Amino acid sequence: MSSMEQTGQIEKTREGKKTKSDYVCDGIMENISSGVWPVGSKLPCENELTEIFGVSRISVRKAISQLSGRGILSAVQGGGTYVNEVLPGDYLSNALQMIVMDSVDYQEIQEFRLLLEPDIAFYAATKITASQLEEIHACIERQETAEQNHDLDAYLKEDMRFHNLIASGMHNGLTVKVLDLLQDLLWLGMHQSGKLTGFKDGIRFHKEICNCLEQRDAQAAKNTMWYHIHNNILVVPPSEEADSAKDWKGQLQGICRTAD
Repeated sequence: MSSMEQTGQIEKTREGKKTKSDYVCDGIMENISSGVWPVGSKLPCENELTEIFGVSRISVRKAISQLSGRGILSAVQGGGTYVNEVLPGDYLSNALQMIVMDSVDYQEIQEFRLLLEPDIAFYAATKITASQLEEIHACIERQETAEQNHDLDAYLKEDMRFHNLIASGMHNGLTVKVLDLLQDLLWLGMHQSGKLTGFKDGIRFHKEICNCLEQRDAQAAKNTMWYHIHNNILVVPPSEEADSAKDWKGQLQGICRTAD
């Protein structure tokens, strides 16, 4: 039996943009999840891994470095590499950091929100409580005050709070937890939108969404939220988006360094 058969490694077709080290990462993760290399176990030495995956030592080292950076492996100098116990929350946080480093496009963040928040508004309209609606009204009032004072930072903080309150109104614990993991990323998306568009249309959309929630009109809440977020894409000229790309990327990568 070959080394690859012994580890249960499944061969993959090398296509797309994945590097050899990416495939080594995938193979190591498969062996960890299948129990071939359980938590606490020591990985085969570097030479063995090059044989198992059919790659160079450089690719193996890069893969181990990537997985160590995500907290999945621990490399002990002179003592080998070991599999860590990674809790779900830790794994998701580390995975999010990798996503942030690889995807830093403003429009992609807004498109991601389009997939998420309209449906959140839909379900919130059927479950949100009177006290939560009062909080939303208060949030909009604080936004109006911030706009009058030309305080963009305060305005954007209330913008974030508005969307979080709607998510809470869904009364779905999993949704709240997932959004909590994405808070920094979503905040930067809103902050960048605010820098590019100022106070334009935000409060108007928020009032319309709030009215839909009060009327328990789920479809209208969903549609209005969709137009609200889509408006963030439409109002940003491509030239302005390109000009802000470097700053956008730097802010996102700053999150990763802070999290580390």
